[in-house]
Amino acid sequence: MKNRNITIGRLIPNKAIAWNVVDDCIDFIQDLTNGSYASIFDHPTLAFFKRLHDEFGIPTLMAMFYCKGYNVTDKTDTWNLSMATDAHIAEFQANSSWLKVQFHSWTYEVRYRTGYTGVQNGVDYGRNAYDDWLTLKEQCLRIFGASSWYRDFWVPHFYDVRESEAQLLYTNESVRGLIGPTLNNMERKEASYLPLSDFNNLMKYGVIQDRMVGMVHIARNFATERVDGTLKTFWTPKHVIDYLNNYSHPLYRFQNPETHEIQIKNDSASSFETYTTKHALLDWGSWCMERNIRGAFPIAGDFDLIQY
Repeated sequence: MKNRNITIGRLIPNKAIAWNVVDDCIDFIQDLTNGSYASIFDHPTLAFFKRLHDEFGIPTLMAMFYCKGYNVTDKTDTWNLSMATDAHIAEFQANSSWLKVQFHSWTYEVRYRTGYTGVQNGVDYGRNAYDDWLTLKEQCLRIFGASSWYRDFWVPHFYDVRESEAQLLYTNESVRGLIGPTLNNMERKEASYLPLSDFNNLMKYGVIQDRMVGMVHIARNFATERVDGTLKTFWTPKHVIDYLNNYSHPLYRFQNPETHEIQIKNDSASSFETYTTKHALLDWGSWCMERNIRGAFPIAGDFDLIQY
């Protein structure tokens, strides 16, 4: 049953928190499966997330793909999470207070909504986000353990989900919100299932509660990638710090930048010029610490509702 009688409106963060959201994650667990790692933090991607936490107290949420190399015709793939090792589950559990995983999408190309018109268009493979969520969740519980699973706010791939599937996640999986578009990446203007008026209010205020499902929608406050959508970042320290210092959006107290696993994995001076994605995130972490913006994963109670 849909929540048509909910009170909708803008939301105000009632505390200042920061968390690192990393999209399109799968390579690190394939590497752990195929390689010989005494510790998960011998993997450079996970080692960087640990540094971000140890130096600045910033937790990381890894938004996971289920598979790689998906074939739409025969519905096969070249690698998926059912093939992943669970040998490191104890270490993932031991660090689950600051390092968590959740569902992102079945794979990069899949979209869950017909009529998708975003600039980075994708194929609707006829998949169901709720069913795929449950399949990926089963594997993540096996690989990473229950305390590593994060459900409160979902990071949907390209902010793409049908209203009916969002309702199932809200009702059956206790998902209370979606982490959506990025404020300074003007290329992407997807509205998910939101009507345009709600989407515009989301971009204006940064956090809203929708009128269809009752989900809390959170915008991301900046992207570490270029606004033209490439996975390279040409930011400089001045760009990052100036943007943060002059950031007057209502979402200021909720710091959640957008980045991708491939940016962290391939981050080097040769591929990302001289100021890398890692540099941007470390400068951001330092900026948050100086302003007493503590690291934490968001929960629905972090917001106070103000009616439109």
